Amino acid sequence: MSLTRLAIQRPLTVLMVILGIVLMGGVSYTHLRIDRLPPITIPFLGVNVTYPQASAQDVEQLVTQPIENAVSGMAGVDSISSTSSEGRASVTIQFSNGTNIDAAALDVGRRVAAIRRVLPADASDPTIFKADPNSTPIMNVALSGAPLDQLYDLANTQLQPQLQSISGVASVTIQGGLQREIQVTLDYAKLAAFNITVAQLNNALTAANVTAPVGALDLGTRSVNLRSVGAFEQVDSLKRLVITQTTTGGPVMLQDVATISDGYKQVTQYQRMNGKEAVGLTIVKQSDANELKVATDVRAALDKMKAILPDGTQLQITNDNSVFTRSSLEAIQHDLIIAVILVGAVMLLFLHQWKNTAIVLFAIPTVLISTFLFMYMLGFTLNIMTLMALALMIGILVDDSIVVLENIHRHLEMGESPRDAALNGRNEIGMAAVAITLADVIVYAPIAFVSGTVGQLFQQYGLTVVIATLLSLIVSFTLTPMVSSRWLRHTDPEAGRGPMARFGRWWDGWFARLGSLVGWLIPVTVRLRWPIAIASIAVFLACGALIRFGFIGTEYAPTEDDGNIRVNMNMPSGTSLATRDDGARQLEASLGTIPEIRNVFTNVGGGGANISVELVPKNERERSAQDVAQSIRDLGRNIPGATVSAN
Repeated sequence: MSLTRLAIQRPLTVLMVILGIVLMGGVSYTHLRIDRLPPITIPFLGVNVTYPQASAQDVEQLVTQPIENAVSGMAGVDSISSTSSEGRASVTIQFSNGTNIDAAALDVGRRVAAIRRVLPADASDPTIFKADPNSTPIMNVALSGAPLDQLYDLANTQLQPQLQSISGVASVTIQGGLQREIQVTLDYAKLAAFNITVAQLNNALTAANVTAPVGALDLGTRSVNLRSVGAFEQVDSLKRLVITQTTTGGPVMLQDVATISDGYKQVTQYQRMNGKEAVGLTIVKQSDANELKVATDVRAALDKMKAILPDGTQLQITNDNSVFTRSSLEAIQHDLIIAVILVGAVMLLFLHQWKNTAIVLFAIPTVLISTFLFMYMLGFTLNIMTLMALALMIGILVDDSIVVLENIHRHLEMGESPRDAALNGRNEIGMAAVAITLADVIVYAPIAFVSGTVGQLFQQYGLTVVIATLLSLIVSFTLTPMVSSRWLRHTDPEAGRGPMARFGRWWDGWFARLGSLVGWLIPVTVRLRWPIAIASIAVFLACGALIRFGFIGTEYAPTEDDGNIRVNMNMPSGTSLATRDDGARQLEASLGTIPEIRNVFTNVGGGGANISVELVPKNERERSAQDVAQSIRDLGRNIPGATVSAN
């Protein structure tokens, strides 16, 4: 009551407060991060180690089991699972809900580092990763049109450093290409003749290939730092490396016991873009970065890099998750605008006066923009869940204002002045408006406190609804009666001669007839209460049976058509890289027969091949991504020894 009285008697003060909140909400909107989903912490950690050329049994005994033993005693661990395959070990650690996953990652890192000396020397350093949907790769880039060694050097020396320097980019990984390697092929007969062991030769190479500081030299008033430059820069220098001295005093050089050649590292994977040899770059954003801004900055950097590429070299984005994120958010914003328009049309239909409609519509932008302020203060992001909450709230936002405005209109018809009508009208239904609002709060607030991954997914959704609902109640107690006391006047509906007045009389007449029909039906339903009750229970049970017996399916989340399909082709363990590559080429040729496919990026390695398929825009194809994926699975059955999945 006092809040409404203040708004009516001191409108400028209240208006400045509301305007200040709205302005801060508008500024907060520009600072909100944009992501596809809310931040989700999944109690899961993974440890990956590569052990080239090792069998699955050796990987399990020498890599997987030591890691499992190291992390098995950690607090909060629910289960540990592992996969040992040829050349690769993957250990999955599942923690209980509520575990601080960041602290757990540090603990896992310390435990794995403590056993690093136990792992094989030629195994890679263990890589620890968390399951974060917002830390997945946002973009894949393919570089083609030149020899693979040149493509790798270009990606390693120019593209990767520039992309990693972009704000919000966490990592840029290069895949494929030919990496330069100086190869030393030992002649064991000559080693035996000179009585040199492999360990001696290895120690000599390690000791000589070092650049280190050796001190400082004072020259008058200056002090000059000195360093010993020993790192090999040319193949000839490596050939002349002295391994040892013979018994006669002559030196034994590396070229005397080995053949030194300038070559490339062993190829363990192939990359192709639409059938052409390529080098791939995978770009991962930081978990707290704005996905759309990072993607925009990366695209701008790639456009600049295209100008400095050698002739014939092509730089192409094979997958950009931000495109689907942007389109999803724009679709929700479009639905939000449509909802506002429809609410305005419905209110004009029933209230018959544009002033009443305008007063109620004022509440929508006021509440929505003010909600952004509290979202920013709570660290929320603009994502599918929060925007869906705002779209859902459009109808709820005007409930309180409509109830208040209708009662104010009734008091005006009773002959009260606009100010008295605004104050008395709001005062009469104040508790009813509070009850309506609290009912919505009670329904949506518990959603924000559900445990587990689902609770994290819906936390921002539930709190956004609660914040907007409470703000709508405040607006109905302040802005709505304040504007009503200045704008509304008592008018005789029978005296109007305009088209809106005539439409209002016609509408009210038909609405009165509908009311009469309802009045006639109520006594009938009371007399037939038992048949109606039984029919209602039967309908309820029938609807439940649709779910119980599988007529309506259930799933964690609906399938989305983002225009990208991920294809995995697996082959039996021990299959050679050449055989896997032949199978991938057969699948690529089959994909060329599908008209909906625009680009195909292939990565052959590991146990098979991973193929990223980009489809043409949704409005340019008749089939959905799910239908195309089924066609790919059907084509995969024609490849001998391969298991093809597509999703």
